[in-house]
Amino acid sequence: MTLKQFYTGRAIGFVIVILIAGLVALFFKYTKSDVTIPTVIPVATTTPIEDVQPQQITVKGSYIGCLPRHDNFSPDECIEGVKAEDGSYYALDFNLLSETRPLLKAEQTFTASGMFTPVEMLSSDRLRGGVAKGIFSVTKIMVEPAVVKKPTEKPPEMSNPLPAPKCFVGGCSAQICSDQPDMASTCEYREQYACYKTAKCERQKDGQCGWTATAQLKACLAS
Repeated sequence: MTLKQFYTGRAIGFVIVILIAGLVALFFKYTKSDVTIPTVIPVATTTPIEDVQPQQITVKGSYIGCLPRHDNFSPDECIEGVKAEDGSYYALDFNLLSETRPLLKAEQTFTASGMFTPVEMLSSDRLRGGVAKGIFSVTKIMVEPAVVKKPTEKPPEMSNPLPAPKCFVGGCSAQICSDQPDMASTCEYREQYACYKTAKCERQKDGQCGWTATAQLKACLAS
C-alpha cells in the first residue's frame, strides 16, 4: 500500500465517523422534541387548625340553666351551659368533677377549669348550629356566693292617727271654746259674745281649741 492510499483511507474513515455522529445527534434532537415531560402539580392539603383540638381552659362566667334552643335540640331538651365574660357560650359537663357538684342558680357566677372540646370534634350534632362553642368538661370549680337581692324596705305604714280630741263650746254665754265639755263661767254678758254664735270652735294650728278667726268673726269683734 502506498502512502497516498493510506492517507486516503484515513480521510474516508474520519468522514464516516463525522457522518455517524451527526446522524446520532439529529436522532436525539428530534426524539427529545417529541417527548412531553409531565408537569407535577402539588395536591392541596388541609392544614390542621389548632383551635379545634381539645384543650385545657379556665372559664369565668354566669350559669345558664338552658342554652338558647336551635333546630338540633329535641322539643323537651334542655342543655345547661355557661356564658363566659367574653360573651362565649359553652355547654357544661360535670362528669369529670371529682367533688360533689354544686347547686347553681341562674346567672350565678363561678370560675371553673377543665377540658374544652370544640363542637367540630363532637360526634353528635346536637350543638351544631347553636351558640355553644363546644362542651366544657369541668374538673374544678369555685362558685361565688349568690347575690341575694334584699326586698325594698317600705317605710312602716302609719296607722290611722287617732282623731284629735273634740272641742267644746262652754261658758254661761257660750263664749268659751275648749277641750273640756261643760266649761263654766260667770254669767256676765258682753256684746262681743254674740259674734261667737256663728263662729267655729275647733283645734287650731297650735293644737289647742279655739275660735277660728275668720274674716267674718274678726269684723264682728271689731265692730
